[in-house]
Amino acid sequence: MSRILTTLTCLCISYLAIGQTSEKIMVYGHVADLDTRAPLEGAWVYLMDCNRQLLDSVQADRKEMNYKDAGYMFRATYLPGQYHMKIVYPGYYSPVIPFELKSASEPLPTAYIKKVPAEKDTYAWGLGDEGKTKIEILKESPAYARDDARKEKFEYALPDDPLLTRIREEFHLDKIAGKGDDISKIKNLLYWVHNNIRHDGDYGLPEGPRTLPNIYHSAKRNNCGYNCRALAIALTEAYLSVGIPARYLTCQSKAWDTDPECHVICVAWSKSLGKWVWVDPTMASYVTDGSGLLLHPGEVRYRLQHGMPVELNKEANWNNEIKQTKEEYLENYMAKNLYIFSARMRNQAEPEGSTNSAGGTYAALVPEGSDFNNAHIITTDDGWFWQAPED
Repeated sequence: MSRILTTLTCLCISYLAIGQTSEKIMVYGHVADLDTRAPLEGAWVYLMDCNRQLLDSVQADRKEMNYKDAGYMFRATYLPGQYHMKIVYPGYYSPVIPFELKSASEPLPTAYIKKVPAEKDTYAWGLGDEGKTKIEILKESPAYARDDARKEKFEYALPDDPLLTRIREEFHLDKIAGKGDDISKIKNLLYWVHNNIRHDGDYGLPEGPRTLPNIYHSAKRNNCGYNCRALAIALTEAYLSVGIPARYLTCQSKAWDTDPECHVICVAWSKSLGKWVWVDPTMASYVTDGSGLLLHPGEVRYRLQHGMPVELNKEANWNNEIKQTKEEYLENYMAKNLYIFSARMRNQAEPEGSTNSAGGTYAALVPEGSDFNNAHIITTDDGWFWQAPED
């Protein structure tokens, strides 16, 4: 797949207005195609404040700036602070890029924009991230912080729920889970969902209710697969039906507002370990600390950030066709999506369907300083987010 890279370089000089003590900064730069070095003359550059309210716009040309590429320069000067920028040019994809305007002594780094022709595979990197590995970017992410305002409790439907009872009995999930310990049951149900429902992101979600029975039977009837969200919903219902608290978890990137690609996995509660564990039905995967102890996504994030051991189970694969490795799955794929974790407060059968009344509240765990706003509850408190289910 051909990929076009566009680079926007922003430089700063200071401007000290007469009679003022506040340093203001002039913002200017140039716009060019990184592959061909052709100037993107005529591109519009929009400058917005921290709330994305438009402040100014200017069109790039080859006259205003002394560059070989098309340049731009805003007439007004601006105080240091948080801003956003967007480039508009036909044929190129540009996200809204957040950046901090600091001072003349700290010029803005280069902002890279990446365009992929297929819309579903379009990614973008913010200021200064191009050229870095996903692990390097993750290591720069701020940490979590205690949030004393959070008192809410996540809820989990019990296995005697009528819908869960029907699911358990139809698929004989007690038998599939087996009579071993809870870790054995968690793994057995993970592999069963993975082996019976193919993953195919192009098919999205099936028509009808978003339940394990409908996802399973639709896949068999239509000889197709469904996306990671469908598989995670199916596995969550399987766990709940046999009495294992579980959530399906949307994992998003640093550039959550411009990068539509995310991944949905599950976390299941292991009573024997006293913790949540990562289970991904798309890849039949779980993650350990190197000594065999299963980890949840927050622990994997921390270990990747701090160079601590993580291991992927040897059975991890895509559709029983492509084996997954730690380097490929964790370091080159999931490391991008370990910034925002979102889950429903109420976890039950058909979580997104007509029977869902109380399950529509989402909670999101974000690092300090995140501007994520797509959840009802947003917290930096990982202790709260990974709270144990009530007995």
